[in-house]
Amino acid sequence: MDPRELLWIGFLVAAYLIIKYRPDWFNAAIIAVGGKWIGKAAMAQQPDFITLESRAVAPTRPEARAAVESFTRRGFQLLGSYTIPEMKNLPVHFLTKQDESAIAVVYEHSQAGVWCDLVCRYQDGRSFTITNAKMGGSLEPRPGHTTLRVPGLTPAALHMRFGRERPAAPPAAFRPDDVAQIFAQAYADETAWRKSKGLSRDEVAAAAREKVA
Repeated sequence: MDPRELLWIGFLVAAYLIIKYRPDWFNAAIIAVGGKWIGKAAMAQQPDFITLESRAVAPTRPEARAAVESFTRRGFQLLGSYTIPEMKNLPVHFLTKQDESAIAVVYEHSQAGVWCDLVCRYQDGRSFTITNAKMGGSLEPRPGHTTLRVPGLTPAALHMRFGRERPAAPPAAFRPDDVAQIFAQAYADETAWRKSKGLSRDEVAAAAREKVA
């Protein structure tokens, strides 16, 4: 459950549109002079909060269906599917494995494709996420919220690495019914921290080099 991917996609679209038709040398000049302004303008377009609307529709993309099935074969319980209106009704699917204090999220984005997060939250407020998302890695990590990014890793391999590499610390208890709200709160906390910090020129430059699709 790494909100950086959601933030990065929105930020990337805004920043990319600002500079997409300029030659590389001109992009470099724009970023050097106004990189922080571009970052501020792009972040201002991101919602401070998101809502999750329950939906009965199962994953529609074959990759998303395969990811959900892979997690359920490994003992995860499918909690439900939702859309995020503030993200153009982005579909997300939540699963949990209570005996591992693990939350899995499968995303279906119209341009960025399908990716998965596996998350463990801790009693001291920290979190650990492992994700196979291609995007979001250029954003500075929020202190105490580690993300291990392994693009292209299968859900099964993601789960195995999650078990090996997450910190050994007391996990935070949660109820399955609370997972959607936990997700929305994680996004709000991440967004508030990132907007207060601002985006660096390096982060803006990384957006110029990345592609949404």
